[in-house]
Amino acid sequence: MKSKSITFMFNKSQSLRIDLDCFKNYNRCEALRATRYAKKQTNDNNFGKSPYSAVCEKSTKGKVVFLKNSKGHQSSFCLFKDKSLIDTASLYVKANK
Repeated sequence: MKSKSITFMFNKSQSLRIDLDCFKNYNRCEALRATRYAKKQTNDNNFGKSPYSAVCEKSTKGKVVFLKNSKGHQSSFCLFKDKSLIDTASLYVKANK
């Protein structure tokens, strides 16, 4: 399987790690819109999922994907229909504010 390279940016002002395309199309990015309506999920109905994954899948209807960086370290991201990506930890923090 051929691997694809995705560049991520860290938006310091909002503490968000998002893909570069999302950063460039800030007003049209589904991942960023999700930060506005993401809601904290209670632990009783997550069926053993991490709270980060639950926010992605249940609150925003995204899909959790796991990506590796160039050093082989794995992180989880929330993928949306427009192919935008946001770090699940960033989304979780926004949902809990």
